[in-house]
Amino acid sequence: MRLATVASAMAMSRIDRTAAGTVGSAAPVVGDGIAWLGSAVSLVADPSWDGLVDLGLDTAGLAPGVLPMGTIRRGERLLEAGEALRKAERAVEAGDAARKAERAVEVGEEVRRVERAVDAAQTARGAERAEEVAAASARFGKATSNDYRKTFLNAYPELEGQVVVHHAVEQQVLAKFPGVVTEAEIHSLENLRGVPFSTNSDIHLSKIRTEWNDFYEPFISSGTAPTKTQLLQKATDIDRRYGPAFAPKVGGGR
Repeated sequence: MRLATVASAMAMSRIDRTAAGTVGSAAPVVGDGIAWLGSAVSLVADPSWDGLVDLGLDTAGLAPGVLPMGTIRRGERLLEAGEALRKAERAVEAGDAARKAERAVEVGEEVRRVERAVDAAQTARGAERAEEVAAASARFGKATSNDYRKTFLNAYPELEGQVVVHHAVEQQVLAKFPGVVTEAEIHSLENLRGVPFSTNSDIHLSKIRTEWNDFYEPFISSGTAPTKTQLLQKATDIDRRYGPAFAPKVGGGR
């Protein structure tokens, strides 16, 4: 269809260019000579069967009334080649777009993997921190004996003769605030601390004594009693302040 259109256009052009000449004249039209020269140069530059056919057809086109079909064929091939090139360019562009989209998906997935990893790490750190806090918090167990010194030294025999056994939540809570805690809780290993003889007077009998006196005062003044949770919170606070001087150390490493 394209070849016929081009041929028709060239035929009309030939009629226009020969209108001033004699009908049936054997003199070639200048334009046909240019077409023949173009085919000849093309054949020399790129020898091929198509090029030889084009030259032959354009040679015939030198005759009056005959179109330079070789040039028309060559133009058609150039148009087809141009169209093929444009298709290839569009395919390349589509491929590039597809690769970019694929890469965007990959990047998005990588970002999500990193986010999940960060979330998991934060969750793990949170759980670890919660365990640390729990380990560092004062707590009660349940003693099977009221001989708390024996209970403590059975657990830490290497400290025999080196420490005073101290209660994190003091024994006097049993008398000051009856019913808040039990003897089994007060004398449990979890509530016992070893205070080295060298620091007992300063830490146990002075600083910790003052801490507990200050804690008890508002409850005694108001005729109320602290809860078990409040007592453990105070013991935890004391452990964090003075626990590194205990034997074994508490307040984070117990």
